[in-house]
Amino acid sequence: MKSQAYLDFLNAASEIASSAQYGEKRSVEQLQRLNQAKTRVILIGSKSVVEDLHVFFKDYGTLNSDDAYDSFSKIVKSMRNDLSGKDALNLSVICEALFGIRAKA
Repeated sequence: MKSQAYLDFLNAASEIASSAQYGEKRSVEQLQRLNQAKTRVILIGSKSVVEDLHVFFKDYGTLNSDDAYDSFSKIVKSMRNDLSGKDALNLSVICEALFGIRAKA
């Protein structure tokens, strides 16, 4: 159930980011899916995932800068850590794989 909540969140965020990349506005349905997925992550996600999610939405809320990409990559890294119990994958690899840029941290 937790992995599905994480996947739903990542898919909803990805859909919105892809729309924005092509100049499309966010639809109400996209925002509803993102909000529902975010709520499920907050409900059942690990402490680290929820804290990283909080930082991203408090400080950025959208994927529109290198710092936002870095913050979002930290969410993904925390999700990987939570699901696998350990994760030696470097944050810069995650950020570069997701967005084509190196993480700052």
